[in-house]
Amino acid sequence: MSATRRHRKGIVLGGVMLLLCLFVPWGCIFDDFLDCPTGIRVRFYSQSPCEGRRSRPAVSDLNIYVFDGDDRLVAWQQDDAPESNEDYALSVQVGEGVYTVIAWAGLNSGPDEPETPVNGTTTKADVLFRLREGGIAADTGGSRLWFGESSSVEVSGTKRPVFADTEINLMEVTSRVSVRFDGPGDYEVAVESNHGAITFGGDIVPGSPVRYTAVSSPSRVESENRFTILRPDGGYEYTLVVSDSRDGAELFRGDLLETLLLKNPTVDLACDRDFEIVFEVREFGTYIGLKIYVNGWPVHSYSLNL
Repeated sequence: MSATRRHRKGIVLGGVMLLLCLFVPWGCIFDDFLDCPTGIRVRFYSQSPCEGRRSRPAVSDLNIYVFDGDDRLVAWQQDDAPESNEDYALSVQVGEGVYTVIAWAGLNSGPDEPETPVNGTTTKADVLFRLREGGIAADTGGSRLWFGESSSVEVSGTKRPVFADTEINLMEVTSRVSVRFDGPGDYEVAVESNHGAITFGGDIVPGSPVRYTAVSSPSRVESENRFTILRPDGGYEYTLVVSDSRDGAELFRGDLLETLLLKNPTVDLACDRDFEIVFEVREFGTYIGLKIYVNGWPVHSYSLNL
């Protein structure tokens, strides 16, 4: 081999070694991997039971919390501007062990400031945020919240890769309810619930009554009342209350789920997140005829004395 070729080869090998020194932690080029940093790399997708394929949720921020086998927080990571491509992942360093990862998205624009997690202290059962402000739900502004949890993931410094991969199905835990009126009268609408908080682990905390009031915003439908509520699924109490704004007399009080939403046979709470409730009001002399539709489906018909 000529001196020139040997010189060029030396330059190339030197460059490669320099790159390894700059970008590879000392010890990670060996077979045992004992000196390599360890952690978890999380990827995200969204797929409801009604969807045939996965999609990438468009979220404004991401927060991941890593819990050990005792459901105690060991690490957490936040990304205020996650990428929208399918290859996006969020990584966090943890020691060897078996963990589960919980993800929340939309907290930065959500209903309230979330609690600051504390490694070694925070558990899955601790309250992440509260909706109530003196018994009245904070205005969520129509923001969406997403939640997901990974299966158990093992991290080991003696196995390749040293960053264990896992994935999380992010599912929306907020729903939008629109209530409007077709007919005479001026009405006030509220939603009453038996909870006002949610935990790091995604569980609703009962026993804290909260009242959602309608959000006012410019709309082409003047009689529209909009609400954003938390996880309207079985086991939690939601009551829709409609009152005459002139004298406070209740026109309707009923279970939002069992009496209204689930009376529409096409509604699936595991998949549907947007609901329109229409009250068709007609006056007939001394009584009012009332018909109620959920997403265009007639669910009830009443007659009320004036």
